[in-house]
Amino acid sequence: MPSTTTVRLPAALVAALADRDALQGPGEEAVAAALFENATYVKRGKGHTAHATMTAEQIGVLADYLHSLLGLVDSGIARASEFGVSRSRLDAIVRDLGQAQDATEAQDARRP
Repeated sequence: MPSTTTVRLPAALVAALADRDALQGPGEEAVAAALFENATYVKRGKGHTAHATMTAEQIGVLADYLHSLLGLVDSGIARASEFGVSRSRLDAIVRDLGQAQDATEAQDARRP
């Protein structure tokens, strides 16, 4: 069984993805379930954070999806505020997800 880890995302980003019916493609259904159905929300500071438990593969799918959104923002097709975060925050989230994916894959590699 693959290892899982908890990823933390701004609740506004998760809500924006849910409103846009994002993550509908092949391989994205499990990510959508983790984010939209199974995530827990924690009040943190002035906002809420969504905590979702995912496998390395699911984290990779989410990171790829958010990276494509970052490309839309950088090309001027969309504004980051449409996703409930700033451009710099979206970039940081993509980097954090990459690190979480790497750590989870390393944990899986250590398992017998």
